[in-house]
Amino acid sequence: MNHKSNQKLGWPLIILIGILSLFITAFITTTSPLFAFNNSWDGNTMFTVGKGLWHGLLPYRDLFDQRGPLMYLMNSFAALISYRTFLGVYLFEALTVCFDIILSYRIINLKFSKPIAFASSFTIIPIVFNGYFFENGELPESLVMPLMLGLIYTVLKNNGAAFSDFQLFWQGVALSIVFWTKYTLILPWVAFFGWILIAMLIKKQWHPLLRKIAFGAAGFFSISLALIIFFGINGALFDLFKGYFYMNFHYYPKSKFLSIHIIYNIFDFIFRNPLNTLFSFLFALGFAYFLSSRTFKWQPKLMIALGALMEVFMIVGNAHSFRYYFVGLGCFLIFISMGIANLITILIQHWRPNPIKVSALVTLLAIAGVFITNPLYQDTILFPHNQSISANQKSTVPFQIKFAKIINRSNDRSILNYNNLDVGLYTATATLPQNKYFAKLNLKGFAPMMDSQNYILNHHKANFVVFALKRNQSIWDPDQHPDRSFKKYYRLVAHRTTIFQNQKVKYLLYKLRS
Repeated sequence: MNHKSNQKLGWPLIILIGILSLFITAFITTTSPLFAFNNSWDGNTMFTVGKGLWHGLLPYRDLFDQRGPLMYLMNSFAALISYRTFLGVYLFEALTVCFDIILSYRIINLKFSKPIAFASSFTIIPIVFNGYFFENGELPESLVMPLMLGLIYTVLKNNGAAFSDFQLFWQGVALSIVFWTKYTLILPWVAFFGWILIAMLIKKQWHPLLRKIAFGAAGFFSISLALIIFFGINGALFDLFKGYFYMNFHYYPKSKFLSIHIIYNIFDFIFRNPLNTLFSFLFALGFAYFLSSRTFKWQPKLMIALGALMEVFMIVGNAHSFRYYFVGLGCFLIFISMGIANLITILIQHWRPNPIKVSALVTLLAIAGVFITNPLYQDTILFPHNQSISANQKSTVPFQIKFAKIINRSNDRSILNYNNLDVGLYTATATLPQNKYFAKLNLKGFAPMMDSQNYILNHHKANFVVFALKRNQSIWDPDQHPDRSFKKYYRLVAHRTTIFQNQKVKYLLYKLRS
């Protein structure tokens, strides 16, 4: 490795990265205080479940959602910072961006000098956190990205040398965190531990193998056992396994993972649109540079490539993948940043400019690039008349705040968030759902979810009902199920049309007639 590599950042630069992370994150996620309200349906759903923990409402058992339990735990701690806003979630996201940059620096610094590695580490942010894939923020994929970068750093730092017991323990911890956040993202660790297992079996190193298994398992179960005990003593262990595993396996959209389908889906993704093609090109170009590098031995290269390939099959090979899934591959774009570091090195060697000035310029360009690849800043309070608040750009008050004022004037603040993910009224009113199935999830064929909502709707059990209707939809469409008594018992008290994820959505608030 380069004799100038593996240099520590030092506290002044770490503090600078922290400040810049707070600044960058403020413009790329709707959890930021720069947004009048967090419009993310997924974000509000997780926040509602997370807040429920402080009121004795267990995920899956009392408030149903099918995401990983650690997402709700993070949101529950965030609620301690701010119960009515997403300030706590924003701080968590800024912290992960900070770790992304620091770990990117550590990886690039294995090959390049400190100034070049520092500047190049920022280039991963505008590439990964683009507006097309990252959308509204608070994704499991982005929150575990520091752990994935940490795995890459560990593999490359050892560069073919044996992994210590300490490293295996912490990678076991990382695997456990990812597993209980979103288990489809664990494949790089499957490749990591699988490689070690097979290599030691081939060499017949039985006693060292048992030791390494013990340390890796100790790390994994340090988190897993705590979660299992928590749900167990609260009588919700069955609900955990049913909600997180069974429901996702049985009801969540999935593909046939046959070789022909995977290959077709991968090519379909690559050529679906220009942005997908660009993302795929950068991914392939980065790996081509990494695999051709003489700095690292073939073992770590193959270990990382195997993990990446497995994750590509899982994410891109799935016909039902959503755009944000591809943030899960973002950690592997570190090799594009490494390629950029190589270009900067060539430039400095040829033109001999001041390396510190070049580093500062590249850092500023990378930060500016965030505003080019992610236009979400246009929906901040810096542009109050934006379409995320009102499609006609007349109002500057989010519909959640407007609706909440109406709801909070009533003694009965019960809300039915009908036939949709949580649109944010529970957050705005600082209330919790009265029904387990408070949001409609993407679980095709799971009847209890809408049966429960339809019972509450048609038996008039909620004082307020909110509908979220996309273009040309009506509350009387076949996928909506109010019966003929609905208009007799409920009256429309407020409405608002906004632009959400590039399409018009009309929100209707109905109140039970006196």
